[in-house]
Amino acid sequence: MNVFRPRVSKRIIISIVLILTAVSFLPAQTNILKVYKNNSIVFQRAITAIDSIIFVSNEIIEVEGIEINGVIWATRNVGAPGTFVTNPEDAGMFYQWNRNIGWSATDPMINTEDNATWNTSIPLGNTWQESNNVCPTGWRLPTQAESQSLTSSSWTTINGVTGRRFGTEPNTIFLPAAGYRFASNGSLYVVGGIGFYWTSAPYGSVDAYNLVFNSAGPGVESNARKSGYSVRCVAQTNNLKVYKNNNVIYEEAITAIDSIIFVSEEVMEGVEIDGVIWATCNVDVPGTFVTNPENAGMLYQWNRNIGWSSTNPMINTEGGITWDTSLPTGNTWEENNNVCPNGWRVPTQAELQSLEASGSTWTTINGKTGRIFGTAPNTIFLPAAGYRGINGSLNAVGTYSDYWSSTSNGSQNAYDMYFSNNSLSNIDSDRRYGLYVRCVAE
Repeated sequence: MNVFRPRVSKRIIISIVLILTAVSFLPAQTNILKVYKNNSIVFQRAITAIDSIIFVSNEIIEVEGIEINGVIWATRNVGAPGTFVTNPEDAGMFYQWNRNIGWSATDPMINTEDNATWNTSIPLGNTWQESNNVCPTGWRLPTQAESQSLTSSSWTTINGVTGRRFGTEPNTIFLPAAGYRFASNGSLYVVGGIGFYWTSAPYGSVDAYNLVFNSAGPGVESNARKSGYSVRCVAQTNNLKVYKNNNVIYEEAITAIDSIIFVSEEVMEGVEIDGVIWATCNVDVPGTFVTNPENAGMLYQWNRNIGWSSTNPMINTEGGITWDTSLPTGNTWEENNNVCPNGWRVPTQAELQSLEASGSTWTTINGKTGRIFGTAPNTIFLPAAGYRGINGSLNAVGTYSDYWSSTSNGSQNAYDMYFSNNSLSNIDSDRRYGLYVRCVAE
């Protein structure tokens, strides 16, 4: 049996402060961090957009794990936050997704804060955050993919407790069928008949993925984040973490990385207007700009990285012709959905408002109508190239246009800038609309 002892995180910080102070974005050269995996770039970002690069290594602690399909699993459930139960068959405590308050696995119901009133609000977040990690030091919630890797299993009983044994001898773990607490009121259900175990992965803004099993077999599905489920942790590996504004914007196991390099590349020059550096052209296919300022580029639904044609017949960058009518999720335009080229990002609502306030004039350039923003010589032209509605229909080409911000407004809308020949305003639109993107420098 392969037994592993996870380690406490120890951070090694590579300082890039000197590089940051030496780089200006306006010249046509920028320094870029690139991370390669299997000879392909899996992450890249301008150095000016990174606070720090951290390698997380480990100190030995006295908790053993079992490796199954390359993932090191804890042998016991989480009890109170930051602890494991004593025996593999012990249920431990139930947790709502991305919350660090444990609830009893037996009645009467009570939580680790001595409160007996179930929390019926919907937990927020795009992942199970580090600040809410209920696993002991050196451990974390499994991802959706890691839970799906638990393929081989059998229904069994240990010391009178039913559950499933996962893995192949001698590398196996036992997960008790501890039941669950119902999302709406915390009622305890199906103890001994079913097991639900959270992953760190969200599904939309209301649900999250979980491992589920009974005597018939296991699977991974999504359920309400308010539900109370068990937690079985996996070991934290030696990781590369890239930080911006105290948030992790990229993380990968060191063993999964081929190389980390810094390169100097040419990038499009930007125009500074009221302290914000604006791109001179719209986004075309994800990660590229169009050739000329008057070109429309492609239309995007909010917080999605699939481009849609600005002319008919409608087609997207993946060859699809069916408009996505599902509602985009998220609280901001996320890094992994950034459609701007390297070193650029979607502007915030405040940045679009500053562009509106800079002054603008309705005009025509090479037969394309739109608005020039700013004061000469620092000006940019945004074409009035229309938009796609909730059903994907193309409207108002040459008459008016909308440009996304990265800022959400509630769970259904997001802020954008609208303009025509006689109107200019900051509004909010349904996230399913197809609007244009004019990037700002990171």
